[in-house]
Amino acid sequence: MVSMDGSTISDVHYRDITMTGVRSPIMQKIGTRKRCGNSPGVGHISNITYDDITATGASPSFSPTLWGESGANRIDGVTFTNVNITVPGGNGTMSTGVPSNDATDYNPNSIGARPAFGWYVHNANNIKFVNSSVRFAANDGRPAVIVNNASGITFDHFTAQRGSSSPYDFGFQTVAGYCVSNSATTSGGALRTNATGSTMSCPERRP
Repeated sequence: MVSMDGSTISDVHYRDITMTGVRSPIMQKIGTRKRCGNSPGVGHISNITYDDITATGASPSFSPTLWGESGANRIDGVTFTNVNITVPGGNGTMSTGVPSNDATDYNPNSIGARPAFGWYVHNANNIKFVNSSVRFAANDGRPAVIVNNASGITFDHFTAQRGSSSPYDFGFQTVAGYCVSNSATTSGGALRTNATGSTMSCPERRP
């Protein structure tokens, strides 16, 4: 799902999907190609849900990614429920800095190698993962999740596989408000978090 020329994408709902052998299981990107100029300018992606999704990746692969633009053009309001992704893995450790990005290109390879084997979230608000997981087929040295420049991030009952040489499991980089609750590694261990930002109260789950 990409907004490259100023389009506003909202109220889109995916459910009951199984994907196998995919190189980019889930990707959202807001770009600045602007073939229509500054009217409407840079677009928006908001109010998107994914329910009961299973994906198995293939090499060469691109980590599941939410990539918004800065300011008012961040991705906003995306919820993943029962979304379980297995990526090929097989990478070593790498810098956890923000990867390169060609903002005029919509392809998954327009963003450089993601520093997380699982989810990479950049310039996004109000993103929630519930009863979801990310795993790899081959040992990977990167964290499972990195969130950069974001706010209102929730992981509730999330399971993440841990690479033998990964520096941590969840990275929150300049995040205003994040919550990780009832979550663990695939072996049942506590998740290791590296954070620059602030925690927030975890929302109560309704029966």
